[in-house]
Amino acid sequence: MRNKIMNKKVVVFGATGNLGAPVCVKLKNDGYDVIAVGGRKDDHGFFKEKGMSYYSVNIKDKKSFEVLDEIGDVYAVCHFAGSLPSRYAYDPQDLIESITVGTLNVLLFMRKQMRGEEHVKKINWHDSYNFFIKGVKGSWQSRMSKGDKFYKLFLGDCALGPQCYYRCKYKYDKSSADIRICDLWGKTYQDYADGVSGSIAFTERGKEILNAINCHLTVQPFEIVAQGQMRACPSYKHWYKKVEDVLADQSASINDAIKIVDHERKIDQWKYRFRHPVPTVCKIIKKI
Repeated sequence: MRNKIMNKKVVVFGATGNLGAPVCVKLKNDGYDVIAVGGRKDDHGFFKEKGMSYYSVNIKDKKSFEVLDEIGDVYAVCHFAGSLPSRYAYDPQDLIESITVGTLNVLLFMRKQMRGEEHVKKINWHDSYNFFIKGVKGSWQSRMSKGDKFYKLFLGDCALGPQCYYRCKYKYDKSSADIRICDLWGKTYQDYADGVSGSIAFTERGKEILNAINCHLTVQPFEIVAQGQMRACPSYKHWYKKVEDVLADQSASINDAIKIVDHERKIDQWKYRFRHPVPTVCKIIKKI
């Protein structure tokens, strides 16, 4: 295993922090070629003593990243950089910019430096879920939406509150906010590889805010921006009660709820096939 990961370059942003420093040491011990990046101008030889290179970068300054051009392609990036929330009272702008502008600059760095077959596979917005939960006795990780438990329960509409099923009046063209921020999920922008974000102003104040921000905006009809957005409350199916009862049962596990979802989804699939035999046969022929 160690031979497979040797010489694979990993860049760690926030390397001088309480989280970044031990991560750097662990990755180095595991055999990775670690590039430590921090906001401090000098690491006082800490990383050099452990066989790692150190670069000083202000993540809020895009030009500051130019010192990293010499490191070449990288295998992975760990991002722990940012101002401490405890300093919000002293300089809130610094905290916000380190999280927003700083993270954006790190992502732009990744797009520039991470090349190769392992990095070019396109991931659609609905396949981007990645969960990692670590406990005392073990860990659990779920990649992609297929088979993901959160995707099946919450995003599958079978573990919502009563207000979502019966009383939610803020859908589609209605909102209690001045502005709604959303991803454009419809057909118009589905082939944009980098993704497209949209903003809908519901009030005059919202329009003033959007016009005041320093950002290029392309005006589109509401119907295009709202493609794929929910128009009505999700319907409450009879078997959702079974899922709710299992989730409320402390002696049961989340896997018991997933079994109910999988079973009921299969029944729904077969019902659809019997009601729509022509498209079902066409799909079978295409597979053959």
